[in-house]
Amino acid sequence: MKKIVSPKPLIPLLPIGPEADLLRRAALWPAKTIPFAADEIDALDRPVLLELAQEHRLLPALFGAIEASGLGPNWPELHAAQQRESMRALHQAATTLRLLDLFEQAGCRALVLKGQALSAQLYGRADVRMSSDIDFLIDPMMMSKAHDIIIESGFKPLYPVPVGNLSFVNKDQAYFSGKTMIELHWRLFDNQAFLPWSFDYLWSNRSFVSLMQSKKVPTLPRGQHIFYHTLHGLRHGWQRLRWLVDLAIPFQNKNDMENLILLAKDYNFVPAILHTSMILHEFFNTSPGTEIKTSKKQYKSAKRIHTQVEILARIRNEKKYNKFTMWIGKRVSETRIDIMLSPNNESIIFEIKKLLISRADLMDVKLPKKMLWLHIFIRPFLLMRRVFFRYWNRNSD
Repeated sequence: MKKIVSPKPLIPLLPIGPEADLLRRAALWPAKTIPFAADEIDALDRPVLLELAQEHRLLPALFGAIEASGLGPNWPELHAAQQRESMRALHQAATTLRLLDLFEQAGCRALVLKGQALSAQLYGRADVRMSSDIDFLIDPMMMSKAHDIIIESGFKPLYPVPVGNLSFVNKDQAYFSGKTMIELHWRLFDNQAFLPWSFDYLWSNRSFVSLMQSKKVPTLPRGQHIFYHTLHGLRHGWQRLRWLVDLAIPFQNKNDMENLILLAKDYNFVPAILHTSMILHEFFNTSPGTEIKTSKKQYKSAKRIHTQVEILARIRNEKKYNKFTMWIGKRVSETRIDIMLSPNNESIIFEIKKLLISRADLMDVKLPKKMLWLHIFIRPFLLMRRVFFRYWNRNSD
């Protein structure tokens, strides 16, 4: 195995500043608690720290770390923000249980994905992970029925496209009602060749967890959930620090790590696991629970992924980027990461196809499913139209 070397400077998953430094130290709560001093908190820009914690889904971790230091009474704004988050988490749990009951009554097999289910698996409690939405993975054969159930429950679809058409290029449909957002997944990734797990396989090996001491709900088996979560966070360049924080526990656990390495070898994702171990070591000074043996080629691939994640992180954090150039740079960098991660030729071909037709195309020009291939020819004009309007809106601000 090649020695894990932390490249310098630190990949800026957070903007540079004392608020970001403190949030990084608080992030590993409750697995690891670092005490803070009152004068250390007093010297910070608290609104900036709160905003960072909300953006990176780390408010419960920040609150827990501050409370463990005995400084909770000194920061009423944080206490109020955490109370609101706790109420939102309870509402999410209740909505999850209600929709699962409706799915079951209609014969729709559904797994709870990420969010509170992953929190319960990793931390033994559902309220550690702060999630912005509720994710379900549905039996693909029942996605239209599940879509109807969500609509009948008072939610509105975010994308005005029939789920049958949307599934051609997208892994999910999003819905909203007030401040509650739901994502209905019929596969784990847009790229159908990325992971070959069928729903039947995941369902037959499903795990059960409790949400807020309530009824147990089905979710992905622990090893597959952690593996999926690793690939999901990496594909987005660890845009939310929460995604990386959640991997600090399993990556230091011998059994979890051995399982991850086996899955990585089976599905050709060893560079992804090595990169994740590298960035965890760099950001939180953690070491893997077991040795990651790699070839020179795999190590070089991991280093290339590491470099691309750094580029993407800098695009998000450097102020010189405006909305338009950030959008271009972010899309290009994410596409590069997707291609670098692609485990087989079929997956690479799908990534190329994604350049020929997108969800936005389906919304701009609505065609019957049998004629969706026509978007390949009209996409250049639609793309130029969207770029023009982005540029126009940027100059109109």
